[in-house]
Amino acid sequence: MTLTTEELARRHEKVWGSEVATVLGLNPYMQPHELAIKKIDARAGRAVPEEPETRVQRRGKFAEHYIGLHYAHDRGVKLRRRHQQLENPKIPHLGGHLDFEVVGERRVLEGKTLSWRLAHHWGEPGTNEVPEYYLTQPLTYLALKGKGWERADVAAMLSMDDIRIYELEEDAELRDMIIDGTRDFMERVRREDPPAFDPEHRTAIEFLRRHHQGVDESLFLELSENCVHWHKVLQDASARRKDYEQVEKVAKAHLMREMGDALVGLLPDGDGYRRKTTKVKGYEVEPSSYVDFRYVKNPPKPKPEEEPTQ
Repeated sequence: MTLTTEELARRHEKVWGSEVATVLGLNPYMQPHELAIKKIDARAGRAVPEEPETRVQRRGKFAEHYIGLHYAHDRGVKLRRRHQQLENPKIPHLGGHLDFEVVGERRVLEGKTLSWRLAHHWGEPGTNEVPEYYLTQPLTYLALKGKGWERADVAAMLSMDDIRIYELEEDAELRDMIIDGTRDFMERVRREDPPAFDPEHRTAIEFLRRHHQGVDESLFLELSENCVHWHKVLQDASARRKDYEQVEKVAKAHLMREMGDALVGLLPDGDGYRRKTTKVKGYEVEPSSYVDFRYVKNPPKPKPEEEPTQ
């Protein structure tokens, strides 16, 4: 669903259905700390980098109508599109953008487009075997709709001819977890006290690169003992990687020497190696900049009149 300018401005005043999985730590693509920082910065009037619409998001937006038509035909029902935000005064810290309601039933429908690479995470159609990452959004909408709304269907489209329908029921324990967890999260946002940063999250490095895009050339830091530990870990990991990279090069050299100019070299099990010439067109790289982070033996030192920041 496309948001209005007013809706975008209000987006950081509460947690929305699509953000619940992040708040509960179920989102592999964003950690709670990052979402909190975005909301804190936006509420404080600080610039929040706009994230361009991804190809996957655009595909999902275009497919919503088709998924709805397929579901209505398959189930013999009529659907109602919602064109406004879904809110509940009893849960003021939560909001949502519901895809469809089933006319004549207290049932909501959420449409999803999936890559075949993720299909194995989903169970058999007709069951409630939906990955946790997707489960929280439709159940959030049931909580917002209120008493009597106990059923949510998820129509997952892998292709135009393969739309799988999953049937969910209200889960009181998970509903309370969603309501309490998002309330606590927004209280932390209002206090500007984000959840702890998780350096083990798969997107940790990407988040830090986006969040610290500039370099303050007047700022020098004395790193903590904790950083001394992680510096040693980094150096050890880098050395091990280089060792294995060298082993890889040696093994590859043995194989390439025996193959010579051959197109294919077969192993006893029938697998093997192939050589192929690939031509790459020349091109010019447009001017750009990036922040380079690396360990150096003798970094620049602050001038005598400057004191390192503790």
